[in-house]
Amino acid sequence: MKNSKKILAFIILFASTISFGQDKKDEKSPELIARKQVDKMESKYNLTKEQKESIYLLRVQEIEAIREQKANPVLDDEKLKEIIKHHRQELKKILTEEQLHQLKEDHQKRKEEHHKKELENQEYHKE
Repeated sequence: MKNSKKILAFIILFASTISFGQDKKDEKSPELIARKQVDKMESKYNLTKEQKESIYLLRVQEIEAIREQKANPVLDDEKLKEIIKHHRQELKKILTEEQLHQLKEDHQKRKEEHHKKELENQEYHKE
């Protein structure tokens, strides 16, 4: 009897884990990713309603295009770079000079932090 309760508890736990994992998969839709990114940008860069909607649509298109490229058995790095370059050009048309300046500063900070972490990891692995 005790074993059957343990088995039942295990099955319930396992089933809930699987169902939770499926929810996470659903969360990764291009629309949800874009919405989360745009919501972050809205507060950080004080976006207008029009900017927010334009950037949202642009991000959805970019995410879908990148996923399409990555699904291709022959991954074309040049095509990925082209997609990202196009996105940046369109983003420049949407944001103000001040917003672009802040975005570039933030990008540079993230880049420096990433580089610093990479160096720390290299040092750690040398020891």
